[in-house]
Amino acid sequence: MSVALDLVAGLFVVGLTVVATLFAGLVPAIRASRTNVNEILSDEARGSSSVRLGRVSKGLVIAEIAVSCGLLVAAGLMMRSVVNVTDFDFGFSTEKVFTAGVGLLEGDYPAEQDRR
Repeated sequence: MSVALDLVAGLFVVGLTVVATLFAGLVPAIRASRTNVNEILSDEARGSSSVRLGRVSKGLVIAEIAVSCGLLVAAGLMMRSVVNVTDFDFGFSTEKVFTAGVGLLEGDYPAEQDRR
């Protein structure tokens, strides 16, 4: 089993990251540009811990951290599985063995007996 980086997949991920970053930064910037600075500064709370953020925003942050941790654990387990598969002993020689699958479409072979 060989593991290699794919240029197209890498560019897709980079592009998706740029779009997500722009979207995630643009929405708060637009909201911040509409607010009254004097009102925010006169609020008794400080900075981003203002009462205005409320429980929903704090809940979203907690959910993001939980999902990130879950994805990191899943990625680590997947990498471990790939390493374990490469070192697995099947009990017989797996060199020079070819396997293939043939898909017979139901449109071409409508009866199950024909597909067999």
